[in-house]
Amino acid sequence: MKFNNPLILIVVACIGAAVFGSSQPLFGVVFSKVMNLLTVPLIVYEMTEGPDYVKKEIDFWVIITLGVAFGCLIAMAIRGAAFGFLGNNVTIKIRTILYNKILEKDIGFFDLRENNASILTSAMAQDTSQINGASAESLGPYTDAFFALVGGLVIGFYYCW
Repeated sequence: MKFNNPLILIVVACIGAAVFGSSQPLFGVVFSKVMNLLTVPLIVYEMTEGPDYVKKEIDFWVIITLGVAFGCLIAMAIRGAAFGFLGNNVTIKIRTILYNKILEKDIGFFDLRENNASILTSAMAQDTSQINGASAESLGPYTDAFFALVGGLVIGFYYCW
């Protein structure tokens, strides 16, 4: 985690992940509202609420759906950009450290078969990208899942205490 700089990007990425994760249960609420409007016979609404009630309500919930979808798009873009930038910084820093350590080795180190140039450059390419996956980038899905769970519980308790 100490290679993840600037640290504010971790906070920004986690906020994006939190918005995306909490929007998933919100989609369920919006979808259930629309389905409720579409399943009740039209005659019931026309007699109680007026002839244009269903159209106005559907229009309202479609706009809400578009708003939530746009919020998801923005949140995922922010999360992906922030974690991607952090991952590139981690990879560059670790490759720089590894390259400097290789240059500090004794000349006899490079005579061994397991230390030839192709093996060392392959290790620099593959090992550093594996470390990148273990850095803050793995924090995103956990944050998504946590806020989806919390959002689902909050919505569940709100509608059915």
